[in-house]
Amino acid sequence: MKKTNKIVSLLLGGIMLFSFFGCKTAEQTESSGTPSSSEQNSGHDTDIEATEEKGKYLVKDNATEYVVVIPEAADANEKLAAQEFIYFFEQATGIKLSLETDTNKRFNKDSKYFSIGKTTLFRQAGLSVKDGFTNDGVIIKTVEKSVFLCGGSGSGSLYSVYDYLKVLFGYEYYGNGCYSLDTNVTDVAFYSVDYEYEPSFSYRVATDFYQSHDGSNLYRTRCADFLSGLVSIGSAKVHNCFAYVENEIADHANYWYSTGGGNLCFTARGNKQEYDALVNTVAKSVTDVLKYDRENQYMLIALMDGVAACGCEACKTLQVKYKANSAAMLLLCNDVRVKIDEWFAGDGAEYARDNFYFGFLAYMDSETAPAQYNEVTGKYEGIDGIKARDGVCVMYAPIYHDFLRPLTAKVNEATSHNFRGWAALTDALLLWGYDKNFQSYYTIYDTLGNVQDFARLAKECGVDYYFMQGNTQATEKAEADWGYLHQYIYSKLAWNTEY
Repeated sequence: MKKTNKIVSLLLGGIMLFSFFGCKTAEQTESSGTPSSSEQNSGHDTDIEATEEKGKYLVKDNATEYVVVIPEAADANEKLAAQEFIYFFEQATGIKLSLETDTNKRFNKDSKYFSIGKTTLFRQAGLSVKDGFTNDGVIIKTVEKSVFLCGGSGSGSLYSVYDYLKVLFGYEYYGNGCYSLDTNVTDVAFYSVDYEYEPSFSYRVATDFYQSHDGSNLYRTRCADFLSGLVSIGSAKVHNCFAYVENEIADHANYWYSTGGGNLCFTARGNKQEYDALVNTVAKSVTDVLKYDRENQYMLIALMDGVAACGCEACKTLQVKYKANSAAMLLLCNDVRVKIDEWFAGDGAEYARDNFYFGFLAYMDSETAPAQYNEVTGKYEGIDGIKARDGVCVMYAPIYHDFLRPLTAKVNEATSHNFRGWAALTDALLLWGYDKNFQSYYTIYDTLGNVQDFARLAKECGVDYYFMQGNTQATEKAEADWGYLHQYIYSKLAWNTEY
């Protein structure tokens, strides 16, 4: 039995050498002789079990009868998956596989297919994708002599290709075009595989600019681009509260501006008429955007960066009642969500969708959750019953967390409280964490000893969107602070927190 299982310390050693000396691409790397099944690879973070079937080969004496098959109506990711599989297969064996569509194809016990995506062959072989399987989830199945690489969507099929290449050739992607792969392989055994995996987080967002500036870095590290999935209002996805009211605020200046003038007052100074107008204005801005953005899933209203929240009497009253400035934002988002749902049920029916969430960024003055731990039930709950409505999300951004220290450090006690508090208040929790000294990009910022426990806590709290902000500014700073190593480790933990 061939069981892939990564030993983290060995990988770290390898990636550190890569950071110092660079890394050859597979085209530049040669192996001596033909790797045996035990030599080809010893590890992968998702723990795939593959059993060699004696006498059955994918490649024998540098020849193969296998072809790659994709759906006739393959999406972009399924096409990319086939392209990647053919490319790396050729790098390993020297054999360029043929690519065909599933039109008029029939599966039988003697078929020799690498089926990628939801082909007709996939169904003919008696396979299916279970209900609720996440888009990026991976499915690798062998039936008779054929191999099926599929997923919850085209992206899952792409990631199944990478996992299967790991089984066959020890493929591992490190970043910026650097990968390891067995080469000069003349014989490839057939491995029986029955494997499904769903990643720890549905959205895994690129950590650094130098990860996202090259598209291949994104899909090979299984990450989305910077703040992908968030809806923009104007040109801003966060720190954008004024963008929601820019055409109306002049007529409501005495109520909608915060006491310091640099943020919105989310209570409209306690004036019911003005508050209703604020809710309607924000909701109208949301629904206007939804008419042309029908893809992105999350839309946030956020305080302006570095500017204090409102200190009016109405906001203070809520802060005292709920022990958090964030309560005013949560209550406003709840009321705005009511208006969005009314629009979905009426004039906006053609734009209605179940996967849209409106919420706010819990950041700086709004970071603390209006929640408390109930000693009797052993659970967190909203103070005085406060809770997010269905369809209201919270992106938790623990800017005051010390990522250089473990979660158990006293300075980080608030993080665990807020994480679990927000998890109790919303079913749609997003994370914006931090992995850089933003005052000095070249200063060593050694967070790697603490990142796994942080990722585990995020998963425990049901985080769906995982983003750890690193250097998002400039490529020339990529090598500073073990940048490539951070990129690699964070992408692996975002895929599997138990890596």
